[in-house]
Formats: sequence, structure tokens, C-alpha cells
Amino acid sequence: MLKNYFTVAWRNLVRHKAYSAINITGLVIGLACSLLILLYVRHELAFDRHLPDATRLYRVTEQIKIEGQGEHSASLPIPFGKTIATDYPSLVKQSVRLFNFQSPSLTLTYTPAASAQNRSAEKQFNETAMFFADAGVLDLFGLELTKGDPKTALAAPNQMVLTEAAAEKYFSGDNPIGKTLRFGKKTDFIVTGVMKRVNPASHFQADVLASFESLRLIMADRNLESWYWNPAWTYLSLTDDAPETKVATERAMAAMVQKYFPAEIKSGTTLALQPVTDIHLHSRLDYELAPNSDASTITIFSAIAGFILLIACINFMNLATARSAGRAREVGVRKAMGAERKQLIAQFLGETFFLCLIAAVLAAGLCELLLPVFNAFAGKDLSLSVAATPELLLLFTGILAAVALLAGIYPALFLSGFEPVKVLKGKFSASPASALFRKALVVFQFALSILLIIGTLMAFRQLQFLRQTKLGFETSQVIIVPIAQSALTGMSGYANFKSRLLQNPSVQSITAMEDILGKSHNTGGYAPVGKTEELLLARLWVQQDFATTFRMTFLAGRDFSKTFSGDTANGQRPVIINEAMIKYLGWASPEEAIGKQMNKNMPVVGVVKDFNQTSLHQPVKPIVLSLADESRSQFFIKYMAVRVAPAEIQKTLEFIRSEWQQAGLNRAFEYMFLDDTLAKQYRSEDRLSSLAMLFAGLAIFIACLGLFGLAAFTAEQRRKEIGVRKVLGASTGGIVLLLSKEFLWLVAVANVIAWPLAYFAVHKWLESFAYRTEIGLWVFAVAAIIAAGIAFATVGIQAFKAATVNPVRSLRYE
Repeated sequence: MLKNYFTVAWRNLVRHKAYSAINITGLVIGLACSLLILLYVRHELAFDRHLPDATRLYRVTEQIKIEGQGEHSASLPIPFGKTIATDYPSLVKQSVRLFNFQSPSLTLTYTPAASAQNRSAEKQFNETAMFFADAGVLDLFGLELTKGDPKTALAAPNQMVLTEAAAEKYFSGDNPIGKTLRFGKKTDFIVTGVMKRVNPASHFQADVLASFESLRLIMADRNLESWYWNPAWTYLSLTDDAPETKVATERAMAAMVQKYFPAEIKSGTTLALQPVTDIHLHSRLDYELAPNSDASTITIFSAIAGFILLIACINFMNLATARSAGRAREVGVRKAMGAERKQLIAQFLGETFFLCLIAAVLAAGLCELLLPVFNAFAGKDLSLSVAATPELLLLFTGILAAVALLAGIYPALFLSGFEPVKVLKGKFSASPASALFRKALVVFQFALSILLIIGTLMAFRQLQFLRQTKLGFETSQVIIVPIAQSALTGMSGYANFKSRLLQNPSVQSITAMEDILGKSHNTGGYAPVGKTEELLLARLWVQQDFATTFRMTFLAGRDFSKTFSGDTANGQRPVIINEAMIKYLGWASPEEAIGKQMNKNMPVVGVVKDFNQTSLHQPVKPIVLSLADESRSQFFIKYMAVRVAPAEIQKTLEFIRSEWQQAGLNRAFEYMFLDDTLAKQYRSEDRLSSLAMLFAGLAIFIACLGLFGLAAFTAEQRRKEIGVRKVLGASTGGIVLLLSKEFLWLVAVANVIAWPLAYFAVHKWLESFAYRTEIGLWVFAVAAIIAAGIAFATVGIQAFKAATVNPVRSLRYE
């Protein structure tokens, strides 16, 4: 019986090549797109689920709110990790801390023993994924050593573990164990282990791990036992995954706040356990280890995959029921020969599954071909062979079965319901109900397509809005050079190098800062005049000429400048604030703010217009720009900003590189352009827009395939009517319009359905941005025009072919 089903299915496939090609093409594209999205979604959802204790592993977060300001931080005070493990051993199985000076990169240098006096033989790299970590990091994150002992590799000060790629970079195939790497200016580390690459599906990515205890030697002048400063990412593995244990641990953390934290922030501080498996898709805290993805992207892509499959299924249903007259006699003969309805249903579903099986094989091949393009768009390294796990294959098989059932069930029920007496006498005619159902499917299909068009247009419009929004400072022609742990963090070294660069007329101004302007900031405690308690406010340590270099607009006062030597006299540390700070503190005007104290010895010398210190996902905050003194410059200043003339930027960049190398600053030279760096903050939106555009285009193409087939069937059904109209003098254009009008009405109804749904979905997505474009009516109008234009072009081709056929051919047998 099964063999007979597949034989009949093959005959029908070969006999009706055009319709079969349309159905299979739609299903192939739909299944291929769905498989690509499935690979992406599975990869995103799998983040950190491979970790040994994933179900009971948490990152501790800290939220400090005082009078509406503060921070929600992914990092904690350094002593917290050890203290909670010591105080509550019945709750905490293991704690691990990570630390990287919150620096963009850390410099390591390898000097071969035989070349100690030859600096040209040195290998120096800026490591963007280097962390100081407790010894338990290897166990907690499931990191596998290929060389060294995991129990002792990070147990003592000045020990270091490298990935295989990092070891190759420094030692070129030599055994790295026991060799020395210099960190920063003078601290030597012994390589005690080599580990495999960290799993790409982890929010924590590291190429170099140094023992956490080394910090006590490197930062001997800092108080590492401070419960105020919070630079360490802290992870806890609880003793079990019972909900009661989590609740008890959070109560314990609340008690620790009261016991250990400073009085000025104790009342406003809340600690929480964040499941490590939630970090990648559900976390946008201050001081994240790296930019995370967004759960809304997963939802959007999953919806797109579902829409594309639905559109492909609707194509199949429409064309199968439209061609029902062609199979009516077959059904009649089979019933007359004794076939039961359930057998006919099984046959038609078997044919559908056969087509879906062919489509699935072709879709897998198409997916393999498209993966490089998709990976480039998505910024991933997905592989069909690597992802072909039993779970994924089972899921895809389930999707395939669901598609076959959805696409085939209505045609199977419809065709198997024919009465044999009527169809064998040639009295069969399609019922109005089936024609209405086909129209409803076309409406639904185009409603989904219009929804995708509107979503794509709005994603593109929001991205353009983000790129064009004024930030309150000028981003073009600014070169950012990381200087952390270099000789430039000291005041004299920085001043000398700045002076050398300014001798070039193409270098217009120079400053330095704690974080990249427009990307991030830190926070600090301030007690402004008029306030009775210390506030935790957004802060950026900077150097002279900061506002000048970034061309900020002053509302009152001035920039930090060497012209005003009294700025730093007698322990003074002047500050510049923004207008949001004026409003927050309730001061009357920018002019009145000049001279007021933000803290002891911290007079306000300038007030600038509001500027965006973080991405446009967040609103402008009150912020303090503080002039760094020697000690704060050494520790906090991490970037130098150089504004250059627009002409010969590349030549100026080579000049800066040459001066850097001549100065011997103990750090490899690297740079970035400010505008490019800030644009990368919207990489997620950029990818979403590009992929949505790609998949929306494919969805529309699949819909057009079905519409093309349906229009061909309609033209064939009305062949005689068209012939009579031609004989009576109807024009080709009139007939094209006649045949197209019915479909255009369906597209109009689809717009009515899609518009409110699209408005709701887009409005929900835009809520994640503090700055967002408006949802203009023109977007809906453009979507309607695109859908109508595509529908008219698709139907018009078939209508034109039917209208230009000689009426004699249509009426010769009448």
C-alpha cells in the first residue's frame, strides 16, 4: 500500500511539472530558511547551558539607587566572593571572581631568553580577553587543560594559563609551560597551563587567565578589601539547585550588605542572583563582560520562520484545492473500486509527505550553501554538520511532519469527500465555500508578508534614526588610542607625548578619558552642596581639553585647560557637569552652578549641553566629568582621544603610530575611530534589519510563487470567458485588469488585517530604545504599495498571457 502511495505521488509529480515545481520550490525555501533560523535560535538559547553546574550557577549583581541615581552592575566588591563562601558554606559550594581592570585590553610581552637585550625580538600583544581569576575558574566554566595541572595552575600568584591559540601566538610551537610573560611594565608571570578554546556558546570568553592572587602584588597601593569599589565579576555555584537554596542565599546576601557594606550606600544596595543561563539573552547591566544578545531577536526570528513556513503551506493548500477538478475522477474511480475515505486521506497525506521529504533534502543542501552568507549577516560561525545533533534532527523532523500535516490535511479532507456518482458523470464543480477558503488563505498569506515588510522597513528606519541622532558631541575625525597600563597613564608621560603629537599641524586637539565617550561610564560618590547624603552619580575621569576635543557646547563656564594652573592647586579637583545634573540637583541655572561644590574641593568650572554617554538604548543621565590627578590618572585613564584634520587622516595616523613606537610606551599600538566604535553598539539592530530584509524578501517570493500558480489556474478556468470577451472587443489591458482586480482586492483586505498587528509589534519592539523613531503612516502606505505592486506584477504576467491568446484557440470546440 505504501509503495502504491509513493508511486502515485511520483506520477502526479511528473505529470504536473509546473505545479509540482512551484510547491517544491516554496517548501524548499521555507524549510531552508526555517533550518537556518533554527540553527541560530538553538545556538543563542544554548549559551552557558553546557557548564557543569549550569542549573545552580549564578552571577551576583549589585543595584545601588540613591535618590533615583546609581547603577545596576554586573560586578561586585572584590572581597564578596571569598566572604560569602566562608560565611555560608552550607549554601555556596564554590565562588569565582574575574577581574580585568575594566580595561579594553591588557598588554603581555614575551622576550626570548637569548634576546633579552634585543627589543626587536620581543612579541607584544594587547589581549582583549585576559582576566585575573580565582583557581576554581577552570572547574566552574568547564575549561579543559591540555597541558598543566588544573588543581595548581592558578593557585599561586604570578601564574598564567593560555589558550592553545594564545600559546602558539607567543611561543610558535615551543612548549609554553615554565616560560615567562611580562604583564604591563614589570610583572612577570609563569605559564602553568594551556587550555582548549572556550566554548563559543559562553558569555565568558578568555584567551588568557592569570591567578587572582597576583593582584595583591600588582595593586599593592590599592585597597582590595574595599566594599565600596565593585570591579570583580562574581559567580556562585550553590550546593544544590533547589529554589529554597536560592532564596536562602539571597537572604544571606542581604545580611552581608548590612554587615559589610559602607554606611553611605547600605540602604540603597540590593544584591541578586542572576542565573548564568540568562545572561546572554536577558542581561544589559552596567559593566557587562561583553555585549549580550537580546531575547526579542530570538522571538522575531522564530516568528519569521513560522510565517515563512505558513506561507509555503498555504501555497500548497491553495494549489492542491484549486486543481481538485483534475483529480476528481481519480477519487471517483478509487471510491467506486472500494477505497474508503480514510485510505484516500492517507494517500493524499502520503503524497504531501513525499513532496515534503524531497523538499527537506533539497532544503538541507540549500541551507549548507547559504550558511556562509547567513553567518556573515548574523556574525556567527554556525555549521550544519556540527549542529546536526539527535535533538536538532528530531526537532527538524517534527517541523517537517507538522508542515506535511498542515499543508496536506485540508486538501486530503477536501479531495476525499467527493461523491463518486457525481464526479464520474462529470457533474463536479468546485463549491463556493472552497473558493472562499482559498481567498481567505491568500489574504492570510499576504497579511503575513505585509507584516514582514512593515517590520523590515521600521527596523531599517530605527537603525537610520540611531545613526543620525545628534549625541551632543562630534564623533568624526576622532582617533581613539587605548593607553591602559602604558607609560601614558602617568601625568608627565602623557603631557610629553601629547606635546609631541601637537607639533603636527594635522593634530587639532588631544585629551584622555576613563571610558570611550558615548559608550560607557563609571560611577562615583558625590555630596553636592545642598544635599545631606552622598549620591552615586555617573562619572568620567578625564584630562584637559576634553570638551574642546569632542566639541561639546558650553552653557556656562569653560573646559579644563593648562591655561588655568589654579585648577589643581591646593588639592582642587574641578568638575564639569551637564544640564541634566543642573535639573537633578534643582539648581537655578548653569551660570549659578559655576563655583558650586560637587564634593569637597570639587568646584564646578563648566556646564555643557546634555550628551549621550551611553548608547541610545538609554536616556541621558546627570553626569560629572572629573579632572584626573596623578593617582587617578595612573589607574583610571584608559584611552587617549586625538582629533585630526579631515585631510590626510591616514598620514596623520601613521605619524601617531611612528611617535608611539619611538616613545617606547610598553604597549602595542592600536587604534579605532570613534564614529565606527559607537556604530558597533547597534550591531544587533543592524543584523536584525539585514536578516529581516533577507527573510521578508524570501517570504514575499514564496507568496508570489503561490499567487503565480493560482493566477495560472484562474486564467485556465476562465479561458472560454476570456475568448468570448476578446471576440466581443475587449482590450488586452481590460482583461489583465479584470483578472488582476480580484487578487488586488484580496491584498487590500490583507492590509487591513496586517496594519494593526504590525503597529502593535513594532511599537513593542521600539519600547526597548530610549530614543526611537516615530511609526509613520508612510511606512504602511509603502508596504501596501509594495505588496500590491508585487501581486499585480505576478498576476499580471499570467493575465497578459491569457489575454493575448488567440480567441479561436479558446473557443474552437464550442
